[in-house]
Amino acid sequence: MKLFVRYIFLLFFYSVSFAASTDTVSLNGSWKFKTDPYKNGLSEKWFSAANNKANWDNMQVPGNWDLKNEYADYTGDAWYSYTFEGKENWKNNHVRLVFESVYNDAEVWLNGNKLGENHFGFLQFYFDISKYLLTNKTNQVVVKVNNVFKKGAIWNWGGIRRPVWLEISNPIRINQIAITSNPNLKKLNATVNVKVDLANYSKSDADLSYEVKLFYQNKNIYSSGIQKTLTLKADESSVFIKAINLSSANTHLWHFDHPQLYQAQISIYQGKELLHSYADKFGIRKIEVDGIKLRLNGEEIRLVGFNLVPEDRVTGNTLPLDRIKKMVDMMKESGANMARMSHMSLPKEFLDYLDEKGIMTFEEVTLWGKDVLVDPANPLPKLWLEKLIKQEFNHPSIIGWSVGNEIGALKNNPLANEYIKGAIANAKKLDPNRLAVYVSNSVQSQDNDPMAYSDLIMQNTYGGWLNAAEKAHKQFPNKPLFMSEFGLNLIGENLEADADFNKMLSGLRTKDYIIGASLWTFNDYRSNYWSAIKGWESPPSHNRTWGVVNTFLQKKKAFYTIQKEFLPVKIESISSNTNQNLFSGKIVLKPKAKPDFPAYQLKNYQFLIKALNGDQETKQVAVKLPVLNPGDDSKSFDYSISLPNTSTAVKIALLDAQNYSRFDTIIYVTVPLVGKIKAVHTSATAARIIFEKNPTVAYYTLKYGEKDLDKETAAISANNFIDLKDLKAKGTYQYQLVAHNNKGSKSTEKATFTLDESELPPIIWGVEPVKNGFFISFSGDLLDYRYEVEYGTASGKYDKLLTINTHGVLQIPNLEANKEYFFRLRRVLQWGFASEWSHEMTTKTL
Repeated sequence: MKLFVRYIFLLFFYSVSFAASTDTVSLNGSWKFKTDPYKNGLSEKWFSAANNKANWDNMQVPGNWDLKNEYADYTGDAWYSYTFEGKENWKNNHVRLVFESVYNDAEVWLNGNKLGENHFGFLQFYFDISKYLLTNKTNQVVVKVNNVFKKGAIWNWGGIRRPVWLEISNPIRINQIAITSNPNLKKLNATVNVKVDLANYSKSDADLSYEVKLFYQNKNIYSSGIQKTLTLKADESSVFIKAINLSSANTHLWHFDHPQLYQAQISIYQGKELLHSYADKFGIRKIEVDGIKLRLNGEEIRLVGFNLVPEDRVTGNTLPLDRIKKMVDMMKESGANMARMSHMSLPKEFLDYLDEKGIMTFEEVTLWGKDVLVDPANPLPKLWLEKLIKQEFNHPSIIGWSVGNEIGALKNNPLANEYIKGAIANAKKLDPNRLAVYVSNSVQSQDNDPMAYSDLIMQNTYGGWLNAAEKAHKQFPNKPLFMSEFGLNLIGENLEADADFNKMLSGLRTKDYIIGASLWTFNDYRSNYWSAIKGWESPPSHNRTWGVVNTFLQKKKAFYTIQKEFLPVKIESISSNTNQNLFSGKIVLKPKAKPDFPAYQLKNYQFLIKALNGDQETKQVAVKLPVLNPGDDSKSFDYSISLPNTSTAVKIALLDAQNYSRFDTIIYVTVPLVGKIKAVHTSATAARIIFEKNPTVAYYTLKYGEKDLDKETAAISANNFIDLKDLKAKGTYQYQLVAHNNKGSKSTEKATFTLDESELPPIIWGVEPVKNGFFISFSGDLLDYRYEVEYGTASGKYDKLLTINTHGVLQIPNLEANKEYFFRLRRVLQWGFASEWSHEMTTKTL
C-alpha cells in the first residue's frame, strides 16, 4: 500500500491581538441604521458626512438586523453610520479601520471618501485610513451592507456581525507571523520556525532589531534576546526567520483530549524603543494520512463530531464569546473531536476556543451545490481561499482546507473537475502542511468524480450510508473515508425528539477504511428552506430542526442518544447497593475496538460519583481510570460514597481528561416528588397539561379517561407538558400526572377538564433574557397568521401588547434593565380566531 503522509505541523499567524505597543479603539455600540429597499442611498449620497442621519434608526454593532422584529425578514441594502473622535497623537501613526466580519457585501466610506469594498461575508478586512482621518475632529464611518447572497438552507443574517475597531500602531509594524513546527515523535522534541513579515509605512529607513519569546503555561521557556536583523527601507516590507529547538522537557503535543498550547511573542525595536509586538497562541502536533488510516502524533484515531451552523435565534450569527463557549462545550460533552464543522468560516474567537478545547476541523470556501463559482476561470473562489488560509493559518484545530461542499456533480457543475483540481493544488501551494479536500455527495453515484484530487474522501450521505461508502471506497480504495455529513430526516423541534443514530452508524463501524463520521447537525438553525423530500420540510417555526439541540441551545433527547453513540467505551453494567448511608457498587466498561469508532487512547479519564439533594451536589468521590486503549478487555471499577441524610439520588458520570461529562446516569434513593399542575389548555379535540418539573423525577406519564383512568401516555422526560390528541369533542376527562423513578411512582390528585371550542396556544420552548429585553422561543402551525404577546412588570397585569408575524422566535425590546417581567403568548389563526393565552411566565432582563 502506498504511504501518503501530509504533516500538519504548526501554523501560520494572522492575528488581531496586539501588545501594548498597538492601541485599539472599539467602534462597537449603537450605530445609526437605515434600510434601502429601493437603492436610493448612493444617488442621495447617504455616505456623505453632510447627509442628515438624525432620523435613522439605531442598530447594535456587532449585531444582525434580523434579530429586531421590524427587520426580521429584510433582505437587501442597509446603511450604517458611526462617528468617533480623532486624537492628535494618531497623526504620525499607522491607523487601520478593521471589520472582523460584515455579511455579506460591504462598501465603506470615511468622511465621505470611499475606502473600498469587501464581498466575503465571513472574513476579516481592513483599510488604511491615515489619508482621510481627521485628528482632533469628528470622523464619520458609513457602511452599506447587502445580505442578498445566500447558500443552501442557511439564513442570510444581515449586518455588521462581528466587532469593529481602529488599530493604531507605529508605522513600522509586524504584518504577519508564520510559525511551523516539526515534532520528533521518537525523541519527543521539536523544532519551531518563526517567520516574521515586517512593514515600514514611514517615510524613513530604519535599522531594526527583534526579540522572540515562547511561553508554555505562562512560563517563559525560550528567549532569543534582542537580535540585530536588518535595515528596512521606507515604504518597504521584509521577512526574517528565527529557528528554535525545543528540548523534550519543553515539547508538549497538542491533542484533542490534551490540547497543549504555547504562546509566541515577537517584539520589534529601533534602538531601545519598542515599536510593535505580537503575542499569539499555537500548538505542536503531527497529523498523518497513512494509507487508509489517520494518525495524530503517531496514534491511529477514529473520530466523530458535528457539523455546526454557527448561529442561534438570540444572537443570530454574531457569535459572542459566551455563545461560542456554550456551543463548543456542549459538543465536547457529547463526544465531538473532529468535523468539517461549518460551511462558513469561523471567527478567530471560535477557532481559538477550538484550539483550547480540542476539536479538529476543516475550514471551507462556501461553494455549495449547483454554483456558478465552480469555474477555474472565476477569480472569486481563488481569492476567497487565499484570504481564508492567510487569516486562519495559525490554528492547530484546523487540519485541512475544503474547497467546496457538494459541488462535484458534473451534471450540475460541468467544470467541477477542473475547478477542484486547481483549487486543491492552490491550497497545497499556499499551505503544504495541511490536508486539502472537497466534500462530496456524488462520489458514490458518478464516475470521474473530483474526489480523485482530495487527500481523503469526505462524503455526505442521507440514507444508505454503508452502501454509499462502499461505492466511494471502490472508486478510491487507497483513501481513508470520513463521513463528513450523515443523517436521515429532520429530528424535530420537540425536546422529546430523538433519532436512531445507531442504525445510521452501525454498518460504517465495520469498515477499516472509514475513520469516523460527523452528524448534520449539532444545532437547529433559522431557515425557510423548502424541500420536496418527505421529512426534510422546514416547520412553520422557520427553525430547520436537524439538530440535537434547538435554536436556544436546549438539549433534545437526541443529544443524549448521540452522546452514547459518540462514547469511546461501552458501559456494560452499573450495579448499586445501599447499606444504611453507604452507597456502593461496580461499573464495568469496555473500550471500543477498531474498526469501531470512535476509538482512541483514553488517558486521565475518571468516574465521578456525586451525592445529590434534588439538583444540588452535596458530596463527590472520584474513581480514576488507568490508560485505556482501543480493544482492551473489559475493566471493572468499584465505587462507594457515604450519603448525607438529605440525599435524593446518586449521579455517576464519566469525565474525560478535560473534565467534560461524557456519560452520566442517575440512581434515585428516594421516591419522586410529583410537583404541581401549572395550567391546562383545551381545544375541541385536544388538551395540554403543563406541570412543574422536579429533579427527583426520571420521567412523567399522564393517566386519563372519560370515566376511568384507563389510558396512559408515553414517558416524558425533557418537556414540562403533555399533549393529549384525538379526544372526544366537548368531552369531560379525568386525568392524573404520574412521576416515576427507579424507587417508585407518585401521582397527583385526580382532576378533570372539559373540551371546548378554543384553540391551543403556542408551546413556549424557552425564554432568554438579554440586555433591556428578552427573547421567546415558541412553536408554530401552518394555520398561524400572527402572534400576540402581553407583558408587564406585575403578575396578571399586562400593560403592553405586541402583535407580530415573526415565526419561531420573537424579541421583547426596550425594557428596563435588571427587572422582572411577566408575559403570556397566543396565536391568531389565519381566519382571525385567536387561541387561548399561554400560562403566565416570568423572566428578568439583563
